[in-house]
Amino acid sequence: MTKELPITSTSSSLGMTVADLFLLPETVQALARLFLHQKEPQSLEAIAAQLNQPVPATQTQLETMMQRGLVEKVTINNVTYYQKAIGQKRGGQIAEQLFQSLAPGSPLAVIRNPSGEQRVIAGEEFFLSVTIKNQGQWSALVDVFLEEGSEPYEWCLDPCDRLALEHPPQLTLGAINTFDLAETASGTSGEVLFHFRVPVTATAQVYTYTLVVDARDHYPEVTPLYYQQSVRVLPPVRQVQKAKDPTFTVLPVTTSARPGQVPLEVQVTVHNISNRVDRFRLTCPDLAEDWYTVRYPEALETPGVVLETSSLALNPGAKGDIFLLLHPPRLTPAGIYSPTLRLQSVNNPDLALLDLVYLEVSPNYDLSLELRTLKGSIRQGPGEYEVALVNRGNTNRDLRLMAIGGEDSPLCDYQLWHEEVRLAPYQAEVVPLSVQPLKWWQRPWFGKSKAIHFFVEPADAAALPINPPRLPGVLLWKPRPWWQSLSGLLGLLLLLGLLGFLIWKFFPRSPAPPRILTFEAADTTYREATGEAIRLNWQIRNPRALQELRLTSSAEQNTTAMRPIVYDLRQGIPESLKPFCGATLRPVLICQGVPTAARKAGTYAFELAIVPRNTEGEPTDTRKTEAIAIQAPPAQSPVITEFKIDNQEARPRHLIAINPRQPIKQVVISWKVQGGNDVKVELLPAPGSVRPAGALAYRVTPRIGAETYTLKARNAAGQEVSRSVVIETFDPTALVPSPSPSPLVLPPGGGGAPLPPIPVPSGALPGTTPPGGQPSDSGQPGGRPSPTAPAKPAAPANPAAPAPADPNRLSPSELPPQFN
Repeated sequence: MTKELPITSTSSSLGMTVADLFLLPETVQALARLFLHQKEPQSLEAIAAQLNQPVPATQTQLETMMQRGLVEKVTINNVTYYQKAIGQKRGGQIAEQLFQSLAPGSPLAVIRNPSGEQRVIAGEEFFLSVTIKNQGQWSALVDVFLEEGSEPYEWCLDPCDRLALEHPPQLTLGAINTFDLAETASGTSGEVLFHFRVPVTATAQVYTYTLVVDARDHYPEVTPLYYQQSVRVLPPVRQVQKAKDPTFTVLPVTTSARPGQVPLEVQVTVHNISNRVDRFRLTCPDLAEDWYTVRYPEALETPGVVLETSSLALNPGAKGDIFLLLHPPRLTPAGIYSPTLRLQSVNNPDLALLDLVYLEVSPNYDLSLELRTLKGSIRQGPGEYEVALVNRGNTNRDLRLMAIGGEDSPLCDYQLWHEEVRLAPYQAEVVPLSVQPLKWWQRPWFGKSKAIHFFVEPADAAALPINPPRLPGVLLWKPRPWWQSLSGLLGLLLLLGLLGFLIWKFFPRSPAPPRILTFEAADTTYREATGEAIRLNWQIRNPRALQELRLTSSAEQNTTAMRPIVYDLRQGIPESLKPFCGATLRPVLICQGVPTAARKAGTYAFELAIVPRNTEGEPTDTRKTEAIAIQAPPAQSPVITEFKIDNQEARPRHLIAINPRQPIKQVVISWKVQGGNDVKVELLPAPGSVRPAGALAYRVTPRIGAETYTLKARNAAGQEVSRSVVIETFDPTALVPSPSPSPLVLPPGGGGAPLPPIPVPSGALPGTTPPGGQPSDSGQPGGRPSPTAPAKPAAPANPAAPAPADPNRLSPSELPPQFN
């Protein structure tokens, strides 16, 4: 995208914004302000005196400004003077704008591209680029937006944006160079791109709108800044009057968020839309010459001879390419740089065509570390070393050095002259180190020298990588002279002999402390059915020094811990242990088959603790057995001993006569199951889980139907037994031949006196619909036809009515599932 910046100045911006291209540190800005009010050339000493700083620092700043083309050096009467140079090179108006931009009160530099009137055809798009650099003393949040109330505001897709700009870091007087200036400018600029879409129906005229730059939270004294922009909308026709100024585009497109990587080759395509032959030159005014290389197309002035050119010649309406290779020097610090490209026209030298290219120099963390030995073998005094550090990268490194001794080395005193070191890119530093042993008695008496190992560990304040992470070092401590070794050896032998005699003469010999040699069970497994208790074996050394034995147990699985047992040995072997340990105390107490109270099934673990005499009752030695299991007897199979209906044994089929004109009947189902404590009993379909013995009352449905009830029993071993009964209801009136009913003989158990009602749990009463079934037309669950009672020998009132089935037998299709 071509960025054409006008040279005219306004009250709120720099017009051409050359100051934005040549952002300088605060110290150089002070020198520039001095030249702003300069009337005549001045000498180096006079300039240094006015700035109240040393002459070398002033000369360095003047050389920096001379490299930028801001100051030139003149000689008058063999005396060197300095004066402003921009007026002669780029016009006095540009120089005045530059030096005014360096004056106080302009913390924000704004570049508008384009800054003049834009031309666009109705129905097309155009862009407004706003680049802002923070050259103040504070980091700032800058709001960039278009003021409402204009037509271009309605055309803009995103009329507001915000930038977060850091303030440029300040440099010291003695550290100003080209790369510091580039690093100072990086990270303090940002770009906002406004995208406009002009509707096809827009009227062909000049539209004005206002651009606002506001940083009221950080620079309220100078913001908001207002810039009047204008756009001329042309009629939507094919032939329009073309601009005569040349344009150029830059590829690849780079931004502050996506900068190019070095080395970066930039292709600049120039379009000469004027009606004259013109030559163009490409420069980077804010970069040194060793930063870039410009290549123009080769010319053929003579047939067969290729000549290198220093410019690009274009005919009217022609296009050409200029190639720019950005290759920062090896000493360039890491960071993001935004150099400016300027395209100059020979026909129109006052025309400034500018664009920005964002370039990133990747960081290099190469660091060289070396521990040099100056004096590595000592008899007396410290060892001398030095740590050599060379920063071969392009970033600043803040290091902290620490010397530590090895694990097997004696304590030493490590003295580093500088524990904190700051290395600029490609800077070297040497830090002396002294190592002084502190424990003089650890010096060898004779033989080889003693090696003292130590390490120097560097640490980076920013946690940057360091290789190697530590530097090993060795200090050799020479042995003592032979005469010192001989005298010391004789003295040591005399001292040891005297000490041994005193021990043998005066110190009593204490007996060996008691100790548990073995502690285990007599057998690993036991059976509860035999009724035998767990027995233990142990062996204890020096039982005469014992006060008591403590035997405890711990519950492992399904067991209960037993009470601790204490055996008092102060009067000898207790009576309870004599059958198993003997009657006298021997050097080793051997006990075999000592019984315990563990007889029930489960897993046990025992612990034996010994308490010596003349103590406070605390055990000095303990032993614990492995897990000992007592096996339980095999599980008992479940047995259904009773399954009754109305106190009568349940048959496979139970018939009940019902009469809709009589109250609803109740039946009582009772059961008993044997099979141990782990047996689980279920009565299906309801209520499910029940006790091994019990009874439940069920209300008989007043409709004809059948219901199957199953009693299941299962133990923990998975053994299962079940019994089932089918309860059927029928209407006895269907079997009577005359209106006067005759007595109906009910099945056994069906005509007994009703039992008192038993509380029925919720949901236990059988309904007309079994679980999972749907009621049929006959009222039977599952739609099965209802069996009827058998007819008498006389002529039945309803000859078509079927006779009831045998209550003691079921048809194969009606048999319930068996789980035996």
